[in-house]
Amino acid sequence: MPMNRTDELLEALHAIVLKDERALALAVRKNLAFIRVKGVGLEETPGVISRITDALNSAKINIYGIFTITSSVELFVDLKDKEWAIQLIRKALKGDGQKDRSEIG
Repeated sequence: MPMNRTDELLEALHAIVLKDERALALAVRKNLAFIRVKGVGLEETPGVISRITDALNSAKINIYGIFTITSSVELFVDLKDKEWAIQLIRKALKGDGQKDRSEIG
């Protein structure tokens, strides 16, 4: 069975990590979903990240990574939880006027 492109890329990255003494490790988690929440004024709305993380925590959905960049919050969840997480995030942000201005997906 031939390797897929992801496996080839991971092997190449692993080889770099082994050769470069500045690199400590390479961790890989498969089957993650990327969710981006963005909207005008999102970065100026206090508590947005808390509302997102609280909603996912209440549903026992783990966040494997989270980034904030100007008007967006980007996070990684298990692929099987993606659609449920999107619904929870939409519901959590509904009350702050973000509903009509935000994109989630």
